[in-house]
Amino acid sequence: RTVQPIMELLQTVTDFVSSSPHFFVFLILFLCGLGLPVPEEVTLIAAAWMTLKGLANPWSMFGTALLAILVGDLATYTVGRTFGYRLVRLPYFKRVLSEDRLKKVDQFFDKYGDWAVFFARFVAGFRLGCYFIAGISRLKVHVFIFMDALAGVLSVGLTFIVIRRFGGEKAILKQHIL
Repeated sequence: RTVQPIMELLQTVTDFVSSSPHFFVFLILFLCGLGLPVPEEVTLIAAAWMTLKGLANPWSMFGTALLAILVGDLATYTVGRTFGYRLVRLPYFKRVLSEDRLKKVDQFFDKYGDWAVFFARFVAGFRLGCYFIAGISRLKVHVFIFMDALAGVLSVGLTFIVIRRFGGEKAILKQHIL
């Protein structure tokens, strides 16, 4: 009895994703950029897998994933840039980001900001805070976009290459037989 509703839900989700894979990938990756507690890597793997299964064109899905990541990251950066100092004055943020720590982060971004943005792409759980602080620190928006895009192309590209190269049933069977 309890299995039937779960199976129906899974079928509904599968039908939705199959009919709108680009929308699904964009929505999840964009929300991840805003703090949805789901690792982006899981959605990227799913996106690449969908191209492997013929549910989407690899190039259009690559573009969708990259665009969603960049838009989500830019939104977080913009919130930091626009409301950052007002948000860090709230009691919760004061505990997490003291005045002294904020000053150190500002100095860090003055010196290493572009590379901090680049490397944050590869550290799940660090991205959101890094991009928010990049906005607070007034890292130039064109530098932020360039470094995030550079890291995004590398991140999304490597995920797609690995999944498309090693993610098929034949590749998995071949690894287990040999």
